[in-house]
Amino acid sequence: MSKDELPGLSARRPVLTGMVTIGVLLAGLFYWAMSATITGAVIARGTIEVERHRQIVQHPSGGVAAAVHVQDGQLVTQGDIMVVLDTRRQQRELAFAQAQLFEHVARQNRLRSEQAGHQTIVFDPWLLAQGLDDPALMALLEGQRALFQASLRTIAIERTKLENRKQQIAAQLTGIAAQKQAVLRQLDLIAQELTTQRALRTRKLTSAGSVIALERQEANLNGTLGEVTANQAAARQRLVETDLELGRLVLRHLEKGAATARDLDAPVRQYRRDIRALADEIAQARIRAPVSGVVYGLTLHSAQAVLRPAEPLLYLIPQDRPLIVAMQVAPQQIDQVRLGQHVKLRLSALDQRLTPEVQGRISRLSADAIIDEGGGPTFYRAEVVLPAAALEQLPKGVRLLPGMPVEAFIRTGERSPMAYMIKPVADYFARALRES
Repeated sequence: MSKDELPGLSARRPVLTGMVTIGVLLAGLFYWAMSATITGAVIARGTIEVERHRQIVQHPSGGVAAAVHVQDGQLVTQGDIMVVLDTRRQQRELAFAQAQLFEHVARQNRLRSEQAGHQTIVFDPWLLAQGLDDPALMALLEGQRALFQASLRTIAIERTKLENRKQQIAAQLTGIAAQKQAVLRQLDLIAQELTTQRALRTRKLTSAGSVIALERQEANLNGTLGEVTANQAAARQRLVETDLELGRLVLRHLEKGAATARDLDAPVRQYRRDIRALADEIAQARIRAPVSGVVYGLTLHSAQAVLRPAEPLLYLIPQDRPLIVAMQVAPQQIDQVRLGQHVKLRLSALDQRLTPEVQGRISRLSADAIIDEGGGPTFYRAEVVLPAAALEQLPKGVRLLPGMPVEAFIRTGERSPMAYMIKPVADYFARALRES
């Protein structure tokens, strides 16, 4: 007997039942896809960092290490000396610059004391204070005092010579004046006698020879008077010249000292600059911890190691700053990310069975895309501060360290499942219908 001949075994009912069941399932699925809501999220990878990043320790001019007092993983306190650079060259240059500065300033003090007319050198107070502990400087100051006294003696000798010359000329002028007065007196007497002799000659009471002899004597006295007058004028001229020479002596000495003191100004300023620069280098040779933290990435491990200028010496991971999660958000998804947005963090470096997910909010978002210098994709940086309450939920003994990877789910708006299924197709056709 065939199946068609079996009574009550029609296939219509099971088929109908199956179709109704499938229809109900499809209708229910469609209703769920249209009415249900699913919270969207932007998935981003990130790492745990210290807020404001790690502290880079560098040296502007570099040098050779004299001593290394730290090692990787060591905890240091702000102000601790970590590395000391060799400063022997700077010390030599500093000693030379200081010696030159002391010498130039001491010379300036001597010259300016001479200009001011002091009887002793007036040294700068700081120079005297420096000399209390420096025998070489004290010897230098004594040498300048000796030069100062020698200069005073030289000027005094020259002045004395000129003063003596003035006295001699004055004495000569006195003698010349007396001689002139005597000649004038003689001329007066000769004139009287000539008057008498001429009167007698008129009456032929004397000879012509007597009159001529008196006239000859008068002429000689007039010549002598002219010579004496010339000598008097010459002596007065020498006196004036001596006075001028005396004034020029002091002026010449002062001008020479002033010019030399001015010439010393430029070297003094240069040596002061050199000393400040060398003192800064010596002070910077003791590299101290700018913040408290753990040493990481130390590049010098022993003495005589060379540190290049501005090369990172080490990094300090601060321990007193909160931890953050730095995320990299793709530029295509940045429109869905904003400040204050909820973020669910999965600490992928820890055991997921024991480690709960951490909740947080975006606290900082970069204003522009960041280009990865290593050739990676461009991204926006978003930061989430790990709240203390969330950290307390971590398993006992678990410690978060900078550099640990984190998977972040940045919550976006809610959409229906149908919208999620349609969006890829809609995006595809939106691009396809615009291709040339």
